[in-house]
Amino acid sequence: MGDKNDRIAQLEREVDLLWVTLRGVVRMICATIPPPPACCGDPADCQCHAATGRTPRTGAQDAREGVVGHNARYVLGFGVVGIVVVFFAVYLAYFA
Repeated sequence: MGDKNDRIAQLEREVDLLWVTLRGVVRMICATIPPPPACCGDPADCQCHAATGRTPRTGAQDAREGVVGHNARYVLGFGVVGIVVVFFAVYLAYFA
C-alpha cells in the first residue's frame, strides 16, 4: 500500500512540475505576440471598425488572412479523442 502511495505522490509532483513548465511556456509565447495595432484613423482598418462604427471597405473573403478548410474539425476531433485514449491508458497503467 505504501508503494502505491509513493507512486501517487511522485505523479502529483510530476504533474505540478508539468503545470509550472506549461505556464512558463504559455507566458513565453504570449510575450512574443505583439499587441494589436491602435486605430490608425483609416476606416478600412479592421481595428478602426469597432471604434468608428464604419464598415470596412474590404469584403469578408478579402479580409480573411488564412485559407478556409483543411478539415480542421476532423483534426480537432481526432486530437481530442486521442488525448482521451492516452489519458485512459495512463489511468489503467497507474491506477487500475
